[in-house]
Amino acid sequence: MTITDSEKGVITLSIGNKDADGNYYLSDEKNIYLVKASTVDSLVFDYDTLVVREGLDIQVTAADLQNVSITMDGKTTSYKNSDTEAMTTIADGISNLKPFDYASYHVLNQELANADLTTDTRITFQAELTVNGEKKSLTIYVGTYANPDQTYRYVQLDGSNMIMVVDNNIVLNLLNGLTPDEE
Repeated sequence: MTITDSEKGVITLSIGNKDADGNYYLSDEKNIYLVKASTVDSLVFDYDTLVVREGLDIQVTAADLQNVSITMDGKTTSYKNSDTEAMTTIADGISNLKPFDYASYHVLNQELANADLTTDTRITFQAELTVNGEKKSLTIYVGTYANPDQTYRYVQLDGSNMIMVVDNNIVLNLLNGLTPDEE
């Protein structure tokens, strides 16, 4: 393990075996120390637990949505606030758009292409809504299915470098049941 300290610079520590009492040997290349197991345990972590995940965490109702447009296959479908049934379904999709998992935390162009999230392949969802009395714009990109049985879809929030994996039923609500033309 390497630690960088502003005063001492780079320090390399090596963690060794446990002693009979369960403590670990630790070396800084000059000295050997005995440290408690809990200290070593706190240093063991998974990269996944360190990542701050981007997501959508808002609750909206049909009344919060002013207008919505969904562009797929070069065609745009628009909904106005007066279309209560559609706006109720879409509001449910927005409110429940939570990731099951993440396909990428820092997306690369090839990952966008594989997920059908490039500018020319993605579905674009745009909404004008009111959240806590403030008008906001929301843009969400929907890609292809994330698994063979088509229960999850790739989704990316505008401005995000992450690709979320979201339940397809939630995505269908977001898109008011619209699906791409199957050719």
